[in-house]
Amino acid sequence: MICSSVNREARIVRLHDRRTLPKSGRGSGAHVRLNMRRVRAKDTRPEMTVRRLLHYAGFRFRLHRRDLPGCPDIILPRYRAAIFVHGCFWHGHGCSLFRMPATRTDFWSSKIAGNRHRDEAAVAGLRAAGWRSLWVWECALRGKHRLTPMELSERMAVFIRNDAGFEEMGKRDHDLKANALSQADIKVFRPLCLID
Repeated sequence: MICSSVNREARIVRLHDRRTLPKSGRGSGAHVRLNMRRVRAKDTRPEMTVRRLLHYAGFRFRLHRRDLPGCPDIILPRYRAAIFVHGCFWHGHGCSLFRMPATRTDFWSSKIAGNRHRDEAAVAGLRAAGWRSLWVWECALRGKHRLTPMELSERMAVFIRNDAGFEEMGKRDHDLKANALSQADIKVFRPLCLID
């Protein structure tokens, strides 16, 4: 029994190792399924980094409350603040980390557009329920325009302690400052970072 599971794991590792696959097999169904299966929705590296920074700054929080719109990644109930840690690819951020795949562009564009729509609906729903929203983009944590951990921590603390309704933290190649929306702007919510 142990030998068969070890062999199975070795086959999976070999299947996933790009060096052992012929170029024609790299886009095979099994390889793609394995890659997609490894993509996580919770406890991602950027999310863990944000959680560590918040904890180090003295904030205590809850994770993934399903009763709130959009199931935010991090909740600070004391401050009525919800934090979403967005991957630039999955949520279609217009930064250097996002590039539309060359294959199946119709599928990917509709998937990413659906993600954007759900993000907007979640912020509007949270606003209606009296919560404030912060989006921390993956490019704020890595890439050529990333924020330093100290800068990110300070900006998150300022958002949490102030009364801004919505804010984004992430750098774009052509727009290096975060966008903040007032309460009046939330009614016609269309974040500047989400370009159709």
